Amino acid sequence: MKKEVYSIAELVEMGYPKNMLKNLIHSDNFSSIGFRLASSRNSKTFFYKEKLDRFLERQMDEQEGVIA
Repeated sequence: MKKEVYSIAELVEMGYPKNMLKNLIHSDNFSSIGFRLASSRNSKTFFYKEKLDRFLERQMDEQEGVIA
């Protein structure tokens, strides 16, 4: 069975930048790529890895479009 959700610590171990993930938690897009177990600030946060990867890919494509 393939795992779908990952904690910040797990994603950081995979090479994702911790600061970027923490910034995404506060973005308008967070509800489409992750969730918190409770509404408190210190609650455990998870990301849907496939959705996160697609989101980051779109962000990179948009940045490259601006640069090109």
